[in-house]
Amino acid sequence: MHEICLSFMMTSINHPLVLVILVLADVLENCYCLYSLRRMVSSIKSNKVVPEDSESTVRDNSEITTNRKSLTKRTSSVYNLVQDIDNKSADERRGTALFIAATLLQRELIETIVPIQSSGMISMLYWLNIKSNSLVYGWSNKEYHQALMYTGIDLGVELLVFGCTISALRYIFPKLNPWQILTGLLKMHSVSMSLLMCCMWILNLLFQCTYSGVDPLFRFEWLTCEDNANSTWIGGYEWDC
Repeated sequence: MHEICLSFMMTSINHPLVLVILVLADVLENCYCLYSLRRMVSSIKSNKVVPEDSESTVRDNSEITTNRKSLTKRTSSVYNLVQDIDNKSADERRGTALFIAATLLQRELIETIVPIQSSGMISMLYWLNIKSNSLVYGWSNKEYHQALMYTGIDLGVELLVFGCTISALRYIFPKLNPWQILTGLLKMHSVSMSLLMCCMWILNLLFQCTYSGVDPLFRFEWLTCEDNANSTWIGGYEWDC
């Protein structure tokens, strides 16, 4: 949902600096997650093992057993997972590392797919000249090509970040194969992912439809035409009173 909204925001950018800020914020977020993950893994490897007595060992083993029962309830925040990874056992750390890698890979996959879908959707709406769509109605050829250019720049950056994320995960966790993780996730959840993505697109398109009564500019021009018998709907959110 976030990526779809972001892709539509990029179509209405009036200054290239706004595009740079939006793209840079996404890149820095991903870099910070990878940096924090790498730093935490390095600190774990450098920690020394301190001998424990049998009583504390039994207590710790019981705590580990209790914690393992709740492994299926993980937060979706990569930052929180990274901060908590040093408090886990070796097996739990591997499971958490796998979950972190899967979360990062899924996010980068979505951030790569959505710009492609957005370009196709914008092109279809523009060439069909759908009057009820408030986003593309009234666009000139220059505005249309500018929207495609910004979306293409975003796609190029996301592809670069995707490749860097895969390389970084290979370096941080040599025993984990990012491609196998990603293909496994797609095989198991491709249907649910597709259905959820379709629902998000339909919801966004409904917000852009004139008949939904949502005007993001807060002009609501049809309210001024209430008492005018000759009011004419031009298209999008434009009315001739």
